[in-house]
Amino acid sequence: MFYNYLKVALRNLVRRKVYSLICISGLALGLGCCILLLLWVQHEMSYDTFHDRARSLYRVEQDQSSPEGTFHVSVGPYPMGAALHAELPEVRAVTRLARAEGLLVRYGDKALFEDRVAAVDTTFLQMFTFPLLSGDPATALSRKHSAVLSEETSARYFGTGNPLGKTLTINNAYA
Repeated sequence: MFYNYLKVALRNLVRRKVYSLICISGLALGLGCCILLLLWVQHEMSYDTFHDRARSLYRVEQDQSSPEGTFHVSVGPYPMGAALHAELPEVRAVTRLARAEGLLVRYGDKALFEDRVAAVDTTFLQMFTFPLLSGDPATALSRKHSAVLSEETSARYFGTGNPLGKTLTINNAYA
């Protein structure tokens, strides 16, 4: 019986070539779009899920209007975090992040330009659970001008030595 169905299907494909081509290409295009959409949703749902409290982390975004149009951005005014924390009891902690590029970082005779730098609040490591190779996450950002380095950045400046307690100079101003 299956053989008969296959034979009839092949005869119809040969007899109606243009119609078959349209149907098969439409099916392939639809399946391709569905697969891409499912992969995109899977990626969006898996973003930053390694944090312990990933389900309770939210990012504030806004639409900013200008003469060129409306832009969806993930920035907000400086005092918004404190206001959200004070006004909404559901907000347990707030942190801000500002990216910086092209900073001149010095340690001893080594001076390099760093492009992947972020300035964060002291509550950053309380909200996000990034694994630290050394140091205490509870006190890592508690002092002014303290820093958390990636393993690669630490190796560039300190080699295999312990970076704890060492001083980096940024843009010849901050130590």
